[in-house]
Amino acid sequence: MARRKCSTIPISYLEVDQAIVVGISMGGMVGLELAIHHPQKVARLAVVNALAECKPRRWNEWWMLLSRRFLLAYVSVENIAKLMAKQLLPGKGLEEARKKAVARWSRNDRESYIAALNAVINWSVTGRLAAVRCPIFILSAEHDYTPVGAKKVLAYIYPEGEMDSLKGAHHLAPLEAPEQFNQRLSLWLLNSEHVSSV
Repeated sequence: MARRKCSTIPISYLEVDQAIVVGISMGGMVGLELAIHHPQKVARLAVVNALAECKPRRWNEWWMLLSRRFLLAYVSVENIAKLMAKQLLPGKGLEEARKKAVARWSRNDRESYIAALNAVINWSVTGRLAAVRCPIFILSAEHDYTPVGAKKVLAYIYPEGEMDSLKGAHHLAPLEAPEQFNQRLSLWLLNSEHVSSV
């Protein structure tokens, strides 16, 4: 089977001088890479439920990755989306959020999803954080599957890093608790804007 060719759009094509970047989960990893490779383009960066590396060490971390690979090999993307929605958006009162998540994930291309999953395994920018020039906000859900303690370390080792947490929330906090998420993010944006203008 021939590999699908992926075209990369240069960031200069967007004609954006600077942007405030908010990345959730894998999007947080992309945000860190963007801030490292194009520091002049990123004014501020919010990393939500993500770390500066994806190196599985514990058995449950390996299980999560391997089980997802297995599902991608034998189960439809739509059914995987339904399973993930139940795991990442648990509890009552989130039926509408789960429907939205399933609808979005079901549109994912299987090969692209597998390629993205393979790309993040053993990915790390912990040794390159010094290249980041903007304030970073680490926002962690209380019940995220990535350790809250590791995010505290990330915020600590980065000179302009701040951290906050969302109580009671899980990995998809923006869908699960949008008001709480927007409030914390807005507060940081206002505070960091004041600091950067001083």
